[in-house]
Amino acid sequence: MVAMTILTVGLMSVFSLLSRSLSSNRVVANRYQATYLAAEGIELVKGIIEDNAIKDLSWNTYLNEGEFETEFPGDILEPYSGKVIKFDDTTKSFNYEDGKDTPFTRKIILTFLGSGNEIKVESIVDWVSRGSANYKVKLESHFFDWR
Repeated sequence: MVAMTILTVGLMSVFSLLSRSLSSNRVVANRYQATYLAAEGIELVKGIIEDNAIKDLSWNTYLNEGEFETEFPGDILEPYSGKVIKFDDTTKSFNYEDGKDTPFTRKIILTFLGSGNEIKVESIVDWVSRGSANYKVKLESHFFDWR
């Protein structure tokens, strides 16, 4: 009887540990994906600035202060609407139109600093996980008028 009790408690502990491990694995996987989506948001703004330089336009053409969203390839920032990011299995890409919903939303915030020669770019990816836990990844970068 004592041996059965010890065995039962031991097995319950193992199952509890396994359950928590699987739950933590999902949180880590989502955080990893959200970090890449946030980095992509900053890179898309950087691409607009580089395109402006190639086209011999002012470095901050098409960039205004505010909250925006965009997808790859993103040459236009659209006003933030809170759309859920989708994943398209056929193209293996993230977008706002085709594919199945992901738990992620991305907001890109542009703020002009100083005399207008610096733009602060914040890319924030939010998602809700199991149990209604809210998570957020926020990345920030600064771009300057270097020409």
